[in-house]
Amino acid sequence: MKLWVLISLIIAGLVALCLFLSCLSRQHEEGYVEDGEASLFYKSSGEGVPVIVLHGGPGFGFHYLEPYLSFLTQKFKLIYFDQRGCGRSSEEEPGRITFDRLVDDIEMLRNELKLERVNLLGHSFGALLALEYAKRYPERCGSLVLAGAAPMKSAYLPKKNDFSRLSYEEQNRYQEISKNGSFKEGDPEAVSFIFSCLFKMTMAQGEEVSDIDLGLDRDRTAKMFNVMTALQPFMDSYDMTPGLESLRPPVLIIHGEKDPVGEESAMALHDLIPNSIFIIYNDAGHFPFVEKKYDFVQDVMRFFTMYAK
Repeated sequence: MKLWVLISLIIAGLVALCLFLSCLSRQHEEGYVEDGEASLFYKSSGEGVPVIVLHGGPGFGFHYLEPYLSFLTQKFKLIYFDQRGCGRSSEEEPGRITFDRLVDDIEMLRNELKLERVNLLGHSFGALLALEYAKRYPERCGSLVLAGAAPMKSAYLPKKNDFSRLSYEEQNRYQEISKNGSFKEGDPEAVSFIFSCLFKMTMAQGEEVSDIDLGLDRDRTAKMFNVMTALQPFMDSYDMTPGLESLRPPVLIIHGEKDPVGEESAMALHDLIPNSIFIIYNDAGHFPFVEKKYDFVQDVMRFFTMYAK
């Protein structure tokens, strides 16, 4: 082979490699944004109109959502981030973790990533953050998807757990862990089991609960407890209804028929928000993206394709 042909092939290969690596860098990115007090971990993938994912809890981190939302990267730039004090974000003093600050953190992330406008997908507690952000920064919010939204008032939070949904063995182990102190001590295995039971009690069948992974270790468990403690005063007395009637971004509300947060709460939310679409899934509960994967993919992809901007 002539030397110039070999050189041409090498150059072509290097160009192709550079293009490939450039493509990868555009499709996947992770890092931290900081405000002088907190370092917030984020992870993005895909290209297109940005969608920020707001996890539940409070305190869980986004780990449990990743397996179920990756389909959005086919058409959108999907951005996860661990809320202040959660997951891989830095731990905070409880006094620095407030609902208002969590909402402002979304705006900080948007600013740092230089995004003109964002769309939001919030699960459970994350739906409250999404709604407050849309009220506070209407010009920066394109559209919202609320999946298994927490009730709009703390007074409507479920008061009891349905332990009859657990097997006899699960009930016994739940009681044993509650008594032996391993949960309060933050043992990751004990905490993960307790939450798997709590999750199962909010689902229609509960068979898929083993697929919900909070990714807990001792550090993340301690952070989760810290955030829950910090936000308990808010969770005891919040009311999200003021201002909802003035929301202008399109909103998709997805609710499971068996969710302990009753259908009435989701319907009231739909009635309050002018430009909203309400979908209820039969045989699903608080984790519709787990229990009704196919329906959730179709409905969310269709909604964001029509309304995300």
